[in-house]
Amino acid sequence: MKNWRIIAIALLVLLLSLVPYGIAARSGSGDFAFAGFLINPIDGNSYLAKMYQGWAGSWTFTLPYTAEPGTGTYLFLFYLFLGHVARWTGLSLLAVFHGVRLLAIVAMLAALWGFFKQLFLKESQAQMAFLIAGLGSGSGWLAYPLLGLFTPDFWVPEAYPFLSAYANPHFPLSLALILWLFTTNQESVKWGIHLLRGLAGLLLAILLPFGVIIAGLALGLMSAWQWIATRRLEWKTWAFPAIGGAPVLIYQFWLTRSNPLLAGWNAQNITVSPSLVDLIISLSPVLILAIAGAIMVVKRGMPVGRILIVWAAASLALIYSPFLFQRRFMLSLFIPLAGLAVWGLDWLARGNPRRFNFYGFILALLSFPTILLVLLGGLKSIQTHDSSVYLTRGEALAMDWIQGNTAQDAVILASPETGLYIPAHTGRRVIYGHPMETVDAAINLVRVEDFFKGDVESGNISTTLSRWGVNYVFDGPREKLLGLPPSLQGLDVVYQYDGVTIYKTSLP
Repeated sequence: MKNWRIIAIALLVLLLSLVPYGIAARSGSGDFAFAGFLINPIDGNSYLAKMYQGWAGSWTFTLPYTAEPGTGTYLFLFYLFLGHVARWTGLSLLAVFHGVRLLAIVAMLAALWGFFKQLFLKESQAQMAFLIAGLGSGSGWLAYPLLGLFTPDFWVPEAYPFLSAYANPHFPLSLALILWLFTTNQESVKWGIHLLRGLAGLLLAILLPFGVIIAGLALGLMSAWQWIATRRLEWKTWAFPAIGGAPVLIYQFWLTRSNPLLAGWNAQNITVSPSLVDLIISLSPVLILAIAGAIMVVKRGMPVGRILIVWAAASLALIYSPFLFQRRFMLSLFIPLAGLAVWGLDWLARGNPRRFNFYGFILALLSFPTILLVLLGGLKSIQTHDSSVYLTRGEALAMDWIQGNTAQDAVILASPETGLYIPAHTGRRVIYGHPMETVDAAINLVRVEDFFKGDVESGNISTTLSRWGVNYVFDGPREKLLGLPPSLQGLDVVYQYDGVTIYKTSLP
């Protein structure tokens, strides 16, 4: 079989990104229920909460982790759509989430191979780039034990294809669209393809707005470079994706300025980039060879390599731009660096195929351990039934009761940890549950923690709960860990089983 190596690499990516979730789902032993996510559960549960809104029939988004929902807006349409898919098919939200993640991984791998196959003349180079990009990462595996640094290659999944595949469906799907845009980066292609590129820009803006900015800037820089070299302006390659994505970006910008709740959310949506040292570690050793590869591309005047240089340069420039969400621009960064690193390997091997394969094997070997540590960390969470990964059986049953016995607009007071799960598994709102999607998160976090620590006078509990708009109080194992809970004797017990008690307040 001609491309058996590519098929083998793709199958390995699929297995490593899917099998741990299967193990987690089967490892509850009756006492625990897998909550659905092995990496970044805070964001994962927020995606599930958005899907729940779609499952409930809504095509508009309201902040699920804020007691006051506000007006619906056309944000997060992808996850709202997946919620509708769950309702139409009768599948669970998690089944749809991970089923679509599987399809997105396949799309990403197909686009990744198509991109590198077009880019490299030699099959061996394309295969090496596919291997490094698909299964590679940085040197965090060395920096953590030696320097105590928890570098981005452990916790910024959107920068690396494998971690993107491991985290959620919209990261790999966004990478697939970006790769397709760069693969069809030809001025001479038919107008129909350009219209499809405009549609790809629209879809990318819906999935991940930062992807449109990265792709648009890289394609614009590519056009500028070609104009300098040929005095021919190729505008359609960047104009159509930009036109497709611009309405969504403008709409989202307007919303975050005009909607008070979304403005509060956006003010907390701060994702500052890592330090330069952390970034270099998290991209090396691929980064080192990528620099050599970029120099070779420029010196030899290789037009096919320009897209990798402008892609990497655009991302690196945006990462340290003066925006509060600058870290988001690490999206897809490892891919162009992996491609440039292959040319760096070719330079190091001096064109000798045997040395090229040997050096490539060493590079791949040095780039994989961080991925392995992430996988082992997930398996450890499974083995220990980590509370960030599992609900207790009592919590899961209580959430089933909430879903079936409370009003859809009910507000539930729970500990910060439980508050993360309630909107995702019941669709009900909480006082605090997410560091970004709970408006005035810092204030509400303190309020919730103080309440369950008992820092509320017994006589003022009903007044406090009424002022907060609370309909139910959830008292389970996570709440008890916060300290001495307040006396809730004046409230009605409406549910009590397996370590969880739910109280009804005086609010209807």
